[in-house]
Amino acid sequence: MAAIAAAAVVLVLSSCSSDSVALPAGSTGPPSTETTATTDVADTAGTTDVDDPTATTSDVDDPTAATSDVDDDTGPATSTAAPASSDESAATRALFAGVAGGDPGCSVAVSRNGRMAFAEAYGSASLDPAVPMTPDTVVDIGSVAKQFTATAIALLAGRGTVDLDEPLMVYVPSLPEWASEVTIRQMLHHTSGIPDYVDLLVDSGIDYSDPSTDADALNALAKAPDLDFEPGRSWEYSNSNYFLLGQVVLEVTGDSLGSYLASTVFGPLSLDAVMDPTAEIDGMATSYEQVDGEWVVADSPWEQTGDGGIRTTPTQVVSWAAQYWDPTIGDDDINSLRLDDAVDTDVDGEKYGFGIIESAFEGERVLQHSGAWAGFASSFVVAPDQQLAVAVTCTSEETFPDSDNGDIAVDILALWLPK
Repeated sequence: MAAIAAAAVVLVLSSCSSDSVALPAGSTGPPSTETTATTDVADTAGTTDVDDPTATTSDVDDPTAATSDVDDDTGPATSTAAPASSDESAATRALFAGVAGGDPGCSVAVSRNGRMAFAEAYGSASLDPAVPMTPDTVVDIGSVAKQFTATAIALLAGRGTVDLDEPLMVYVPSLPEWASEVTIRQMLHHTSGIPDYVDLLVDSGIDYSDPSTDADALNALAKAPDLDFEPGRSWEYSNSNYFLLGQVVLEVTGDSLGSYLASTVFGPLSLDAVMDPTAEIDGMATSYEQVDGEWVVADSPWEQTGDGGIRTTPTQVVSWAAQYWDPTIGDDDINSLRLDDAVDTDVDGEKYGFGIIESAFEGERVLQHSGAWAGFASSFVVAPDQQLAVAVTCTSEETFPDSDNGDIAVDILALWLPK
């Protein structure tokens, strides 16, 4: 996949849809959005898999498939360690058998031991004109972006620029008095009590199809007289936490969250990703919703980021997953910071910390997050002790497959765990 070159990255905000896809147990809340920038993506179409006329793949061991070299120094490893005919690959492919060529598409990636094990796409990236989905089709990953926002704060904390236990008011003084009661750490864990700006905007009459800026979100929060609960006393998912963390980054660095991530995370890791929810990207998938039995484009011009807004591919997301077992960004103890202080959620056995949920599945410790925004639906799950990661994005919530375990990415993880 050619690098996503962001010509400009503006402000940061995050949005969550009340109609979001069901998150992996305990993961609640949609994605986010961001700035206005123009980006160019060279779309490299995968070759059609001969066994599935609706699928495109980057499995290097399948002679009918497009190949992506793991050792290519232009980006993260993207080749496949397991042949497309393997049991795991066949079982993964079967989960998307219901996504036909004329349906909004899905893209799936699995990495194992830091190398791409599986990458395929199904259905269409665009229905009109008809364009097939490929593993290189760019998508919006929604609230899966929250872990990147949390990483930006962790980097600033490691440099002494942000104190996690200081009140939000110290960094964003324009907010109401309640900002003096909420700490940065509580925002990272969703224990702040700050009402969700997405709900506030919708309640004020701003629809998802209407333009909405960071200033709109800040104004809505400025009018919120009270917190929903005393900070630290409860857990409630709120996109406002991560939108406002983006504002903290802006205040202390002078750069938007998107720009800061580009220079400190995406660039150093050679990740083809941009945090900008309204960027014009060549090869970007179109998202859809069903209205009266017809597919209708589901787009949103909301500009906020932090709670979402990243545009990339599932292959890039699973490449990022190695940071959870072999961190190269930030201090050596960055994963202790992310996970040791995580707090209990409203789901038994699950903890939320730094944009990721920790739980257990089939005896494995797993990290996960899901999200949905403007038609896109995504899920990401990692089993760090097995160095195994799965990412899925569909261009419509209606084509996001049903799951035996509450989340299709968890179903796929189960297929690839050591037997």
